[in-house]
Amino acid sequence: MASVCVPLGITLARTKTNLNGVCRVRVFATISPARSRVAMNLFAGETVANMTRRNARECAIQMVYALGFCDTTPQGLFDERLNAEFFSRLSGQDELFELPPDAEQAAYIRKLVSGVHEHQPELDAYIEKYAVGWQFGRLPRVSVSIMRVCMYEVLYMQDIPPKAAMNECVEIAKKYEPQEMVSFINGIIGSFFKGEAIL
Repeated sequence: MASVCVPLGITLARTKTNLNGVCRVRVFATISPARSRVAMNLFAGETVANMTRRNARECAIQMVYALGFCDTTPQGLFDERLNAEFFSRLSGQDELFELPPDAEQAAYIRKLVSGVHEHQPELDAYIEKYAVGWQFGRLPRVSVSIMRVCMYEVLYMQDIPPKAAMNECVEIAKKYEPQEMVSFINGIIGSFFKGEAIL
């Protein structure tokens, strides 16, 4: 009798084929969407699952946001947050922290947060320029952090397609902001692309 585990969406099942060729499926575990990627890697023969680029970008946005309120430096945040203990402590509270970043994603987060911090005056000037009818100081801090990250990626990380940076940041915005603010962010970034001849 042959037995093999296969992923069915986010549900794990075991199939058994008897001597008559009849295949039976028995569900034995259901996992969260974030954990499903772990399962896929395990079935592919890998022992370690990696954080997705979107989650790495979202972690960077959270750090950019935190730098606006915490008396610390980017390196201070990296020391505090880019470690297995921090992710383990928060993994039960938010799916974002279920998988820690590997070396590649950690380097991406460091580059993004440090770059936004270094170029913040320039990035904020772009936001203010294209946020027509809004005073910069009245913009939600989360929205500002999302737009800073997007604009930095577009201007200084040439390996990332501009449309991908825009789309990903808009998708992340949907998690934190109401739809009208998501549309506003999309509009500002779109105007930035057009006005600065990004596309």
